[in-house]
Formats: sequence, C-alpha cells, structure tokens
Amino acid sequence: MASFSELAAVLDIVDPSLLLFRLRLERCRGCPGRQLEALWRAYLASFVLNLPSTNALVRRLEDDSALRVLCGFSEKLPHRTTFNRFIQRLSHFPVLVEIALANLTEEIRELLPDFGRVLAVDSTTVRTHGNPNRKVLSDPEASWTAKNSPRSKGKDGKEWHYGYKVHAVCDADYGLPVGLITTTAKRNDSPWLPRVIEHSKAFLPWLKPGAVIADRGYDAESNSCYLYENGVAAIIHIRETRKSKGKGEVHSLDGRPICMGGQPMEFIETNIYKGHRYTCPAGGCDLRDSMSTGIRHCDFETWEHPSSNLRFFSWIPRHTKTWKDLYAKRQSIERMFKGMKQSRRLEGHCVRGLRQIRLHALMSTISFQATALVKIGTGQEADMRWMVRRVV
Repeated sequence: MASFSELAAVLDIVDPSLLLFRLRLERCRGCPGRQLEALWRAYLASFVLNLPSTNALVRRLEDDSALRVLCGFSEKLPHRTTFNRFIQRLSHFPVLVEIALANLTEEIRELLPDFGRVLAVDSTTVRTHGNPNRKVLSDPEASWTAKNSPRSKGKDGKEWHYGYKVHAVCDADYGLPVGLITTTAKRNDSPWLPRVIEHSKAFLPWLKPGAVIADRGYDAESNSCYLYENGVAAIIHIRETRKSKGKGEVHSLDGRPICMGGQPMEFIETNIYKGHRYTCPAGGCDLRDSMSTGIRHCDFETWEHPSSNLRFFSWIPRHTKTWKDLYAKRQSIERMFKGMKQSRRLEGHCVRGLRQIRLHALMSTISFQATALVKIGTGQEADMRWMVRRVV
C-alpha cells in the first residue's frame, strides 16, 4: 500500500481537467459540479489503496478524515449512489481517460528518453462480477477463455476464465504500460498485436519501437508482416507444430534453414542487401559431399532474406544471444500485469459489462503509471515498478 505522501503525489500528478470539463457539460442529479474533482480523486485513490469496491471506498472515507480532506470533500460525504453514478458517467468517456493516461506516459518519456524503444505485447484475463452459472446471465457480454497452466487440475491442463481480456503494450526495458485495449475473453490474442500497437500510436504519435516481443500466441505471418513493413524487429516465439516436429520442415524452431541432409545450418554473417548467410554444419551432413550426375545433393551455402519468410526470419537472427536476451524481456509485461492485479485493483472490482471493465482497466493502468512517475521524479527509479512500500 502506498504511503500517504505518495498517495497525495499520485492524485496531484494525474491531470483530469479535460475529462472533468466534459463531465461538467452534463447535469447529473446528486452530483454537483463542485464535487466532480473530489469524486475523481477518491475513485483514483481506491486503485492506489487497492480497495475492492465502491462500498470499501466509502467506508474508508468515513473512517479516514485525512483521506477525505486529501480527496477534497470539505462538506458531508456524498452517498454511495453518487459515487456509482459518477463512475457510470465516467465509463461513457474512455477516450478522455486514455488521454489522461497518455499525458502521464508523455511525462515518463521526457524523464526516460529511450522509453518505448523495445515493446512487449501480451494479454491477461479480468474476471467479471457476473455469475456464468445462472440461467439468465447478469453479464451477457462476458465469455469463456482457456489458458494453458501447469497449476490446472483439469485433464486438459487448461485453466478456464470467465470475463474479459486486457491486451496491453508495455516498455520491455522499464516494465511500464504504454497502451491497452479491452475485449471479451474469447478473443484470440494474435490479431490484436497490430491493433493494440496502432491504438497506442494514436495517443502517442512519437511511439516508434525498434523491436516488439511476444510469446508464441502471437506467432502468425500477418503479425510478422506488419512489424516488417513498419521497420520493427519481430521477437516472437514460434509455435511448435506437428510439421516442425518431424521431417520435411525447411526451418528449425530457432529460425535456421535446414539443409537437405536434415541438419540446421550455421549462421555466418548478415548483409543488408542479401540478408543472412548460412552454411552446412561444420561437421557436415550425410548429403554434403554427395554428387550424382553432376548435381550436388545438399547446398553448401545459402542466403536467407527476412522478407522471404517473415514468420521465421528477422533482422535479428533467432538463434543469436541478442535475440534471446530481447525475448527474455517479455517477462516485464507479465510482472506488470501481476503488479496491477495484486496492488492496483485490476482484479478487485464489482462491475460488469465491457464498458465498465474498460474503464476499470484504464484506471488501474493510470494508478500504476502515476505511481511510477512519482517515483522516477523523486529519484526512486530503481523502485518505480514496486507498487507497495518496501520493508527495510
């Protein structure tokens, strides 16, 4: 949990002026204009304090006079329904909430000049408050999805989730969010890689990554083609298919061409015009020196240009240490999701529906980003991903 001074800094650093101006244009019973900023600060504080519901927030405000003053409630505390109506209204303007998030990201970029150079893409499930076992579903927009999990007790080794998905982009070096899209849970991950990157660029025009990292769930020709056409190195793990396990595959899983003798060839060099040069293994293969009617049965050398097979090749060869070091940074987005779920209320809510879940995910991300920005600004860059106070 954040300290009181850190909470105050987080609430002050987020600029909701454009959003509040839009809300003031509408009149809402029980929610006077002068309370809008206080309601916003209290709602944001619920994510920083990791409070699981509106009821928990109201109880905390009733018991903590210092928090009430910090949020801006100088008079009697509004009724719980006023908070609920405010959140409902807020969910109608997700673009304005994303602008507030983009402003925080802009400030982080000014402090970390290489921010956004290497990106990681992944998704995580977010539960719904609805019950999937009722005859009349309380959240008809939610859906089921399954993920492979070693902890699963099922026979298929999969863990089933009912709700929604957050598809996100984060900076792989710093582990901080860049952008996100929320969908129903049944959506496949792969098609959302170009969409979430383009969505992030719409709010951050300066975003021009040199490399994008993703797991095998994003292994698709369309994703590799998109990244290649935008001059981005694709650091995407290849799915192991039935064909790749047996003979007849022309590339190994680490991206090396396989010679006619069935051996992965060795990388020699890269030429900006020709691509990557490979030769037969140093020890040779069964067909290396085989000749029949003047025709060599196994190529001694071959050039592979990344554009010839975008799924397998990249300007950074897969089997090199550089590629492996970059792929290891994919864990940054997993740590980010874990921090948002454990300490920034991503899983703690009582809401249903795609619109409400989208707002909830955005607010969780804003609280995460604002906390990191406060720490960077106070010289705690090493701890910027820590959403709870360290015990020393």
